Order: sequence, then C-alpha cells, then structure tokens
Amino acid sequence: RQHFENALPLYEANCDQLGKANVLQSLGDLELRLDNVDLARQHFENALPLYEVASFQLGKANVLHSLGDLELRLGNVDLARQHFENALPLYEAACDQLGKAQVLLSLGDLECRLDNVDLARQHFENALNLFEAACDKLGKGNVLHRLGDLELSLNNVDAARQ
Repeated sequence: RQHFENALPLYEANCDQLGKANVLQSLGDLELRLDNVDLARQHFENALPLYEVASFQLGKANVLHSLGDLELRLGNVDLARQHFENALPLYEAACDQLGKAQVLLSLGDLECRLDNVDLARQHFENALNLFEAACDKLGKGNVLHRLGDLELSLNNVDAARQ
C-alpha cells in the first residue's frame, strides 16, 4: 500500500492523470482484496473521472468491472449488473475480448446468485467462446468450473462431469 500511496503525489506533481488513475485503481484492487470495501469503492470512484479526462476507456472498463465485483460481493446485484453492463461496450470498443469474457463470467455469477440459470449458462457459454478464441486455458477452466457448479446445483450430475 505504501508504494502506491507514495506514487500518488508524484503523478499529481506531474499532472499525470492516467498514472494517478492507475494507482487509484491498484489501491482499490488492494483494498478490495483486504475486504476494505468502502475504501476500495472510494479509490475506484476517484479513478473513474481521471480515466475520462485521459480518454482511457479500457481503464474505465476495468474500474467498472471492479466496482461490479465489489457490489456483487455486497449483494447489491442491481448496481453490480449496471457496472458490468457499462463495462461491456467499453471492452468491445477496445477490442479487449478477454476483458469482455471476464465481465461475462461475472454476469454469469450474478445470475447464478439470482437463480437465473438459463441466463447464467448463456453468459458462461459466451465467456467460454471468448476464452477459447483467445486460447486462454485458465479462463476456460474457470468457466467450465462455473458451468459444472451450475449443473451440480440443478442435480445434473452427468452434465457436470462433461
């Protein structure tokens, strides 16, 4: 944390909005990992307008995805969905298929939480296609794991084995 906090005034002194936004996002990620959700939210929300000023849409997409994950963790599914849905077109515009896949995975998790099985499966399968196209084996594994969990929750043991 100290390194990030030491970097902030250096970026501010050089009027580097993008550098400052990146540090705030990193601080938000750190605080979220430490379960300091209020502080994480504050860092993410402070980073968003800086990414706007810097016209860095991919950074904005990443922060929106992180905010969605934060809100989903807290059970604020409507707000989480809003953040995820706002991030998707930004990833698409940046041609970031892996970012899009990660958001689809998060949307699948959200729909699982709401017992919207068909929609969850659809998001997972769309994410799987993107991970396969990118040859991302870890991403593919994460989706297959989620699909297996989904099938098990429905007592579809044979489908879960596939």
